[in-house]
Amino acid sequence: MRYKIFGQHTGLKVSELVLGTGMFGKAWGYGAEPDEVRRILQGYVDAGGNLIDTATTTNTANPNGRSASSSRPTGTTSSLPRSLAAVRLAIRH
Repeated sequence: MRYKIFGQHTGLKVSELVLGTGMFGKAWGYGAEPDEVRRILQGYVDAGGNLIDTATTTNTANPNGRSASSSRPTGTTSSLPRSLAAVRLAIRH
């Protein structure tokens, strides 16, 4: 994995490959189940990834008319890989 410094003054070293979470969860009626999300996260971290892009909501409503959230929990934090402690989140509003 290759890394870059995030911003000019942060000193944060982040992976060039960012993991997007738009398909995590079932807010739209499809997407990754919690067990699959954990496997994806673990594979990403094992490969050296450390930057996850989570949008608080999408710009459009799902088919049920509600705003979909990709940052909605997909399981308990105790079930997530311990190696996620070094992961940085990029959160957009």
